[in-house]
Amino acid sequence: MLVSTGAAIFMIVSAFGFSATALILIILAGIKPVERRLFTDRRQRTITFLIDRQGASLLAVEAAIEETGLRPQPTLIQRGDRLEEDRVQIALDHAPNKMLLPLAERLRQISGVREISDSG
Repeated sequence: MLVSTGAAIFMIVSAFGFSATALILIILAGIKPVERRLFTDRRQRTITFLIDRQGASLLAVEAAIEETGLRPQPTLIQRGDRLEEDRVQIALDHAPNKMLLPLAERLRQISGVREISDSG
């Protein structure tokens, strides 16, 4: 008699645990889209652009980013599709949309900077 009572209690506790886990997963899945919409300014954004090796200054790019008040993270510089260009990727923490447009405009003014894109 004790074995069947213990088994029944175990099954009830297991059912509650499974139900609670399923409920938590459903809640977390439902909150994720809301979180993305409300906290877009807190995510990391990546700016990618092509520069001419001879005509563009990375110091000028760094100065343009600092002028906007954004905080650059490590920069990745890769060889471009053509010998005379490099592809630069700069990660920016906490970059709101309203600050990215002025940054893009500032980068466009730098000689040798081309094809600016944003992801994040």
